[in-house]
Amino acid sequence: MYPIEVQNVTKRFGEIVAVNNVSFNVRKGEIFSLLGPNGAGKTTLVNIITCQLNPDGGTCKVFGMDVTKKQKEIKRLIGFCPQEIVLYDFLSARENLKFFADLYNLPSKEAKTRIEEMLSLVGLSSRADDKIRTYSGGMKRRLNIAAAFLHDPQILILDEPTTGLDPSSRRAIWDLITTFKEEGKTVLMSTHYMDEAESLSNRVAIMDQGKIIALDTPKKLKKMLEEKSAIQLECRKLTKKAVEELSKISTTHKVAVKENLIRIVVKDVDETLPKAIEIALKNGAWIEKAIVLEPTLEDVFIKLTGKTLEGE
Repeated sequence: MYPIEVQNVTKRFGEIVAVNNVSFNVRKGEIFSLLGPNGAGKTTLVNIITCQLNPDGGTCKVFGMDVTKKQKEIKRLIGFCPQEIVLYDFLSARENLKFFADLYNLPSKEAKTRIEEMLSLVGLSSRADDKIRTYSGGMKRRLNIAAAFLHDPQILILDEPTTGLDPSSRRAIWDLITTFKEEGKTVLMSTHYMDEAESLSNRVAIMDQGKIIALDTPKKLKKMLEEKSAIQLECRKLTKKAVEELSKISTTHKVAVKENLIRIVVKDVDETLPKAIEIALKNGAWIEKAIVLEPTLEDVFIKLTGKTLEGE
C-alpha cells in the first residue's frame, strides 16, 4: 500500500480541465515533487489529495482510504501547508501553535511538548512570544510548516513552500523538508522552482496543462536529453534581439532567461560556445561571464513543452 495513490484523476472547472487523467504513486519515506509552471494543475491536485476537492473522475487514496469517503481519517494522517500563510498576525508564534494544537485535539501535555519541539526545529524559540506581524516572510513560512507538522503526521504536503522567499530563507525551508524525510516521513511538494525539485526530490513528476508529461528521478529525467551540456551567459545587459538569435542555435530552439542569465542547451559545446558569444555580442548583449553546465530539469521541461517553467 502506498501512502498516496492517484489513479486517472480528472478535475474540471466549467470548460477548463485543471487535472487531466493523472496517475502516480508516492512511496513511503520519499520526497515526491510536482514540478510545473503556475496553472499546470499542481495546486488543484494537492487540494484533491488533501480532501479539499473531490475529483470528477478517477480515484485518489491515502493509505488505501478514498479521499471522497474517509476525509476525517485521512486528515489525521496528513499535515498540509498551503501557499498562503495561515497564521494570525495578532498572536505570537507559541499562541498560533497552541491554536493549531487545539484544532488537532492534542492533549495538553503532548501539545506543550510538541510546540516547544517545533519552535526549536524551525529556529524560532527565541522569538516564540513575539507577534507574527513582526516576523519576516521566511520566519512566517517556517512557522506555517511547523503548524502543519505539529500533530506528527505521516505525510507532509507542501504547496509551493518557498514562493517569494530570499535564497537564505529558501535554504532554511529546504533543510526543514530534508529533516522531515530523515525522520521517515513522506513528503509531497508542489513547486515551480527547478532547483528546488532537483535538489530535494527522490522523484519528480513534471506537469503541464493538467497532465504529467514525465515522471522519474531527477537524474533519469535529465538523461532524456541527448544533449550533454548547457551554455550559461551572465550578462550586464541582455537584449531581446540577442535572446531571439541565441534561441536559434539551441538544440531545443528555446532558451531559459532569468534576469541577467541566459542558458542554451547544446550538443557540441566546443563548437557552439564561441558562436553563442559572437551572436550575443553582435546583438547588443554585454557578457560578463560564460560557463558550461550540466542540463537541468528546466531544460527537460523546455524540450518536452517548448516553454520555460515560467511559461514564457
